[in-house]
Amino acid sequence: MKECIRYYMKKKDIINLLFLIVAVTALHYFTIANEGEIHDFYRRLYYIPIILAAFKYHFKGGLITSLVVSTLYSPHIFIFKKLENIGLANQLLEIVLFIFIGSLTGYLVEQLYQKNLMLTEQLEKIRKVEKLNDRILDSMQNALVSIDIKHNITLVNKVARETLFVDSISSSNFMKRINPEIIEVLKGKTKSIKKKVAYRINESNLLFQILITSIHGNSEIEGALIIIEDITERTKFEEEFLKSEKLSAVGLMASSLAHEIRNPLGIIKTIIQTILSKKTVSTDDMDGLEIIDSEINRTNKVISELLNYSKPMKGLKTIEFIGEVVLETERFIKRYANEKNIDVICEIEMDVPVCIIKDRFKQALINIILNSIQAMPDGGIVRIKVLIKDNEVELSIIDNGIGISQENIKQVFTPFYTTKVSGTGLGLSMTLKIIEEHDGHIEIISEQNIGTNITIRMPIYTAGEVENA
Repeated sequence: MKECIRYYMKKKDIINLLFLIVAVTALHYFTIANEGEIHDFYRRLYYIPIILAAFKYHFKGGLITSLVVSTLYSPHIFIFKKLENIGLANQLLEIVLFIFIGSLTGYLVEQLYQKNLMLTEQLEKIRKVEKLNDRILDSMQNALVSIDIKHNITLVNKVARETLFVDSISSSNFMKRINPEIIEVLKGKTKSIKKKVAYRINESNLLFQILITSIHGNSEIEGALIIIEDITERTKFEEEFLKSEKLSAVGLMASSLAHEIRNPLGIIKTIIQTILSKKTVSTDDMDGLEIIDSEINRTNKVISELLNYSKPMKGLKTIEFIGEVVLETERFIKRYANEKNIDVICEIEMDVPVCIIKDRFKQALINIILNSIQAMPDGGIVRIKVLIKDNEVELSIIDNGIGISQENIKQVFTPFYTTKVSGTGLGLSMTLKIIEEHDGHIEIISEQNIGTNITIRMPIYTAGEVENA
């Protein structure tokens, strides 16, 4: 369609040019020769189609049109030469001017056209580069912002606009948070600043790593470039990795030391029991030996927990309904909870299948519930909730006990960490290990004097092979 329109327009332009040339030529030939001034005027009219052709078709158009005009005008010179009493030289010079003006105008227009074409190509390349740069910037996972020396934002990518709502320094709360560091870089006090900033977006607590670096031009600071990286998930992963490393180290240590400690303790316990069986032991010695025997029993308990902790998970995974497992656990621990004046309430939204080693998983639940009970010395309520969220089963154990301080909450899964006088610090470490062996995750939210919420998230069973562990 476009080609047809161009062809039509081109044909129309040629017809118009030919009409002008023919019209001017007709005026010459049908006007009496004695009207010399009128013929001079008509001759000047030839320049109109010549110049139009030069602008429209450039050098070739100007040259061809001037040659056509010269050819049509030449007979006029010889036919009316005597009557007009005009010198032949002047008439021939006019023809030369036709050709010169047509060629020169066409040449200049051609040069201008080529330059405009080159400029258009360069502008198109620049537009393509700008579009590519915009796509690259918008494809970046990190937020990117640049500002000039006057604190005006000169560049902002998609992540910065949509995630951090960066429009201007004055209107963006996030930019206000790092404004002192921006000022420090722009004033040249330091070339770059790297820092971590905790920021809340859409009710989510996120951690960002900020890099602010100066932009130099002609040895002077022209602005600053700000790169903002969301390191929330990476930080969680690093913490989990360090936690796993600690757990692995404890497992290796437990497996290598437990047997070495237990054997001599067994010998000592046997000797003590032999001594205690004799009637010649004094009362003071008897009390001392009984204390030693009690401590040996306590140490053996710790060693047993260490050995259980270091052992790999063994057993057959079976398909169980999570609600039924929770109810079995609740019945098992209910009498102990009642003795402590604590109600255990189960709220099961939907019972769904999970693939677990039942006894191991129940052990993990018991460890958590016992901790909740022990956190409520004056009685209270433990709620166990089961619901489906994001294609996972979410099991929450909530108490209204004394809670955990924020500085201690990061340590609760660390082996041997405990705030209890008689605790070994392996209960929650063992729980974490069991949950992770079932491809689950565990999180703790706690506030002192309000309570604790421990949430376990696990995949829902889908039809497939059940593996032996």
